[in-house]
Amino acid sequence: MTLQPGPNTLRWSFYNSDTDANNYDAAFLDNVQYYPAIEYEAYFDLEIQRETRGTNTYYLMFPSFTYTYPNPVTTHEVASPNWLSTGSIYSSSSAHYATLQELINEIESGDWTLSFNVNGPASREYTFTITVDALSTSDLPPVAILEPLDNAIGVATNTGYMWAGPASFDSLYVYARDMEANTSLGYANLPVGNTSWPAGPTLPEGTNSFDVSYTSNNFAGLTISEPMDWDSNPISSWSATVEISAGAHARFVVGSSLVPLPVTLLQPIISGGDFGLSFLSQSGAKHIVQSTTNLVTGPWQPITNFTGTGVLELLALPMTNSAAFYRVETQ
Repeated sequence: MTLQPGPNTLRWSFYNSDTDANNYDAAFLDNVQYYPAIEYEAYFDLEIQRETRGTNTYYLMFPSFTYTYPNPVTTHEVASPNWLSTGSIYSSSSAHYATLQELINEIESGDWTLSFNVNGPASREYTFTITVDALSTSDLPPVAILEPLDNAIGVATNTGYMWAGPASFDSLYVYARDMEANTSLGYANLPVGNTSWPAGPTLPEGTNSFDVSYTSNNFAGLTISEPMDWDSNPISSWSATVEISAGAHARFVVGSSLVPLPVTLLQPIISGGDFGLSFLSQSGAKHIVQSTTNLVTGPWQPITNFTGTGVLELLALPMTNSAAFYRVETQ
């Protein structure tokens, strides 16, 4: 219950029509709590992304707050109608939408939820809607990384960085990362007309990644309503902006002289009816997992193969497989 400003009178009434004299002709009221009204404020930002890796394209939607008042006691949260995209202050997560239309369907499928102090004593919830007036793939043109290519092997440590993208956007950001050490190699905000990174970092041997992202601010193709609580009271202060971005991601292996090395199989595990086989993969090397029922007569049968990325690989193999022996061949 939300009380209006000024004096308020609360009354509780009890009426008992039970004539059984053995029952109490009374009611007991407990746990009445009153919290002073809080004037909540929020600045909401929605970023819609088109992401390309190799020949695959998918879409993302990141809602978040750039400002809230007062500071959260627990957490302030915003969520799309089916909770496929959620966010808080400068933090957000998104499902992968296979098409732009799937993303638009989630935007317009119902009420968005704005929750202040989730599960806290001063929790407050508002809802709002977003209408897509104009948003198409032409607003989100593709970005293509030309060098280094996604899934490339034997990339030079001093490789060039080249791409193609929309020069009409407001900003351009590039980023390189050492995937095996999980560290940044360098980043830069470049003029949007750039299609290369002249001062790009030297790459270490192993698995690396390169990202290119274009952003256009204050996109006007969406209409966002003012949030209301369950009593149709509006939020005290509200601001909403929309950004669109288009980016590309490439993951590749650096090193021109690859020498295949044997792998060490770790202690196997049994989980959910599967046999778990794990080992540390070798960047750029092809690993072929094989099995046999007899070490003497064989033969060895291929199960799967993949290119290593220098990380721990865990393969789940069905226990119904009659094989009793496994090995990994590295090429």
